[in-house]
Amino acid sequence: MLRPRRASAFVRESRPTLDEWRAIVVLLFLLLVWLASRVVLLNQLQQAVGEGVADTRLRLERPAPVLASPAPASSTPGECVHTVLTSNGNSYMNWQTRVMYATWQAAAAAEPGSRERRVMTAFTRVLHRSTDDELMQEVPTQRFTPAHLNCDVYCSFPVADRAPALLAWSRTADAHRCSHLLLVETDYVFVKPLSAALLPAEGRAVGFPYSYIQPEYPSVAPFARRFYPPSLGPLTDIPPTGNAPVLLARPDFDRLVPAWAQLVAEIEADEGAVETLGWVRDMYAWSFAAARTRVKHDLQPPPVNPLMVQPPADTQLGEAVILHYTWGPVIHNASNAVVWEFDKRSYCGGQVCSCRSVRH
Repeated sequence: MLRPRRASAFVRESRPTLDEWRAIVVLLFLLLVWLASRVVLLNQLQQAVGEGVADTRLRLERPAPVLASPAPASSTPGECVHTVLTSNGNSYMNWQTRVMYATWQAAAAAEPGSRERRVMTAFTRVLHRSTDDELMQEVPTQRFTPAHLNCDVYCSFPVADRAPALLAWSRTADAHRCSHLLLVETDYVFVKPLSAALLPAEGRAVGFPYSYIQPEYPSVAPFARRFYPPSLGPLTDIPPTGNAPVLLARPDFDRLVPAWAQLVAEIEADEGAVETLGWVRDMYAWSFAAARTRVKHDLQPPPVNPLMVQPPADTQLGEAVILHYTWGPVIHNASNAVVWEFDKRSYCGGQVCSCRSVRH
């Protein structure tokens, strides 16, 4: 049930193929975006707090946390998309968040039409962490105290508090600014703006099909039946997806998230379910909740999926607006020697730990 950490590309010739060069260009683009975001960030910080800000990794004076507030009694949001990212604020997620938010800003700025007619208008990082972190001054954030305090630094399941935090955020005024929500993760980058034509009607959502979410798999099916009993319908009702990326109308978000949080709690209380569903168990919980709440997820495969592709497994951008760099591409020459590789897991503590460069 585990997703591969890296995808190897073996070539017969000594030089990389066209697809491999495309993967290299995409990944170099990610690094350039990250570097650009650092420059922009330093300029912004110098304007905000004066000269002498040498590095955003320094512990700056933190503002008071953004506290949740109740939604207004009457709310009529305009047609727009609120992009929502979840994180526990560790350094590994934070460098990814910097890149993600910078690309969202670029995509939002590139959206055609007048400012009043654009749909990419809001962004919030939902932070499940016991203390503020360094991004509080960089990224629009609402923080919620988690049940698993050790996840601030390290824990075996760092997304354990994701569903409860998103549920708590859903009850704030911040969550009621737009007609639609786009749920994303830290290791995404926007490559173009989201189109208003993509916004789904109530009762439908746009998502991404994950091959490793298999409700009918022999070892998974008993648990799928437990959390989606036969009285509700066949296992084919359960979409093979997860909580991101998902684009959906706010009423569907308000129905689905409480069911998701409840199912996450039920799965966590079941040792057999935890062991079998593994680290994607909250993704399964989302799929079970989608089936329970009857929110139909449209899951087109790449390259026709309108939300996301995953290079280098996917070699064409197609209709997607997001790249997910979860795969670690490795390029070998004819002698089977590694000539280039990139893996986000090589970047720890916000710094480059090890990453081979192109060898001539």
